[in-house]
Amino acid sequence: MRIRGGSDDHLVISRFDPHMNEEFRIGTFPFIFDGSLASLQDSLFLIGGSYFCSAEVKVFNVIEKRLCSRVRPMSEGRSHCAVASSSREILVCGGHKFAGGLLSSCELFQPARNRFIPMPHMETARTNFQVVWLPDGRIFALGGENADCLKSVEMLNREWQFEGQTTGEWRQCSCMLTARRGFAAVVLHDEYVLVTGGQTCYGYCLASVDLFTPPPAVNDPYAVGQWTCLQSMQSVPSSFCTGVFSGGAVFIFESSSRTIRRFRRSGMEANQTTSGKFDDWSWDEGLSLTTTIYQILSSTFT
Repeated sequence: MRIRGGSDDHLVISRFDPHMNEEFRIGTFPFIFDGSLASLQDSLFLIGGSYFCSAEVKVFNVIEKRLCSRVRPMSEGRSHCAVASSSREILVCGGHKFAGGLLSSCELFQPARNRFIPMPHMETARTNFQVVWLPDGRIFALGGENADCLKSVEMLNREWQFEGQTTGEWRQCSCMLTARRGFAAVVLHDEYVLVTGGQTCYGYCLASVDLFTPPPAVNDPYAVGQWTCLQSMQSVPSSFCTGVFSGGAVFIFESSSRTIRRFRRSGMEANQTTSGKFDDWSWDEGLSLTTTIYQILSSTFT
């Protein structure tokens, strides 16, 4: 898995081995404040950001350990947007716009063609939210904030391997149990979505953990999915966070911290876990980084 730390002028790119609790530095990357980060194949894509809501996209090749040539910009500049990757494409949604206000627009980057194409607008403009893309094509935009913190969840279908136009619109799903912004959203077993951390709009940090069982991919307007509450983290994160599911466990990173929170099945190897059974999972905080994560970017991890 890859972690992102750094300072005000650069981004540190490292590979972290959770089994050995070891971190291996790969390189550095020019940092853009409030940008969003996606990973696809062997590259990292730093999207938008800055005080002026840039439309620029920068690419770092992890294998070659260097910046690549810049790709075509987005159709409109944005910061604090949410991103998600399939096997071939990167979806960019929402965020702030330079003239003020929030965006509901979405666009899709196709690296093979070096182009962005428009996607259906979300029903609600959002910032500081999360988007996840399941391998069966279901896409979910979760929480964040508008005039207030949001609990709402929207769903759109787009095939994982598809590169043509998307038909259909976003539609509402079951709301999250808690309104939150700046939180982590992690896909488990390619079919569930775990959310944790983040803040309320009053600035209170959250340790609660909720699991979303999404509605089926078939077009059933009455299916909205279901949320259940799982075991909370042992302590409340101090700020915004993000996460990844790797090796059968969830790893949560938070800004201004070196602590890694791990959620896994207790007393057994994670790969023995029965899909969908999380009652016997628990949290530990025994892992740490050598690089402090100064700021959390809206990210996808591989």
